[in-house]
Amino acid sequence: MEIRDATKYPKIYTCYWGNFKLKDEMIGAGRKDIINNRNEFVELFQIKKSTKKNYMYQKKFFPEFKTHEYPESNTDYYFLDHVEQYITEHNYSIMVTSPYVLEERHLEYLEKNDWIKYKKLYAPSATTYIKIVKL
Repeated sequence: MEIRDATKYPKIYTCYWGNFKLKDEMIGAGRKDIINNRNEFVELFQIKKSTKKNYMYQKKFFPEFKTHEYPESNTDYYFLDHVEQYITEHNYSIMVTSPYVLEERHLEYLEKNDWIKYKKLYAPSATTYIKIVKL
């Protein structure tokens, strides 16, 4: 059983996170609060599906995915980490990122580019940000 099966919406959570085996809950990804946050996320934003759009799509709607349009990291962690993408019932795209490490310049970049801090959706030690774009 995968971790997505612990949510109310296993067909939506076909992302990297959703493919963890449920036994991995001991390391945090399957904690009940994360599962609850994921259920609330789908309900609040009326998510209809996850998507794995190609890179050109991401560059069109999310300019930060263009080469070198975001600050590089001084750590081994990529600040647009654990990226997930969802489509809502009202034709919006929501991009989710949940990095473990954020430097001050990354926080400034996210704020300047309309990313919103959100409830934890990946792991207790990762901070989640979302960006909503009308398609």
